[in-house]
Amino acid sequence: MKKLIVYFHGYGSSKDSDKVKRLKQESDFETHAFDIDIDPRVAHYELTKNIDMLLATDPHVPRKLVFVGTSLGGWWASRMAKEYQCKAVVINPSIDPEKSLMKYNVDPNICYRYYPFCPHTTHKYFFARFDEVIDSEKFRNNLIFASYDVTVINKADHRFNGEPFEEVIKYLKTL
Repeated sequence: MKKLIVYFHGYGSSKDSDKVKRLKQESDFETHAFDIDIDPRVAHYELTKNIDMLLATDPHVPRKLVFVGTSLGGWWASRMAKEYQCKAVVINPSIDPEKSLMKYNVDPNICYRYYPFCPHTTHKYFFARFDEVIDSEKFRNNLIFASYDVTVINKADHRFNGEPFEEVIKYLKTL
């Protein structure tokens, strides 16, 4: 069964990120990514439409759906995985998008539409030990204490490119 990976990029990134290019190199995966509007109402509508169209293509071909996302994309991967009842791989998630987006001067009327990250026991979490963008140590430790599936990478930073992302690739191959 082929894995259908949908990658959700973070704020300020795009569907053409290094991580998407890396995922598309894997023959084990069919990888797709979509640009994500900053307004969560627009983003949800567009993402749902794109994912539904993707799933309608060759509906008789068995595929395992996995959502992968980094930062704000991790927030989206988790949210959409709950809706589509599939696995999510969440990397350095935006824990409180409302507050973190305000730091980047995103319109407060948009920021207020986000809610804090809600962890789920079926998700896999990857964190940089020292994330220079999101202070996730307390959140990460709470997940570990509650026995969530968490991997902490010492050499990673917030973007999680290169060698740290290879750990994500290795994990995806095990699914």
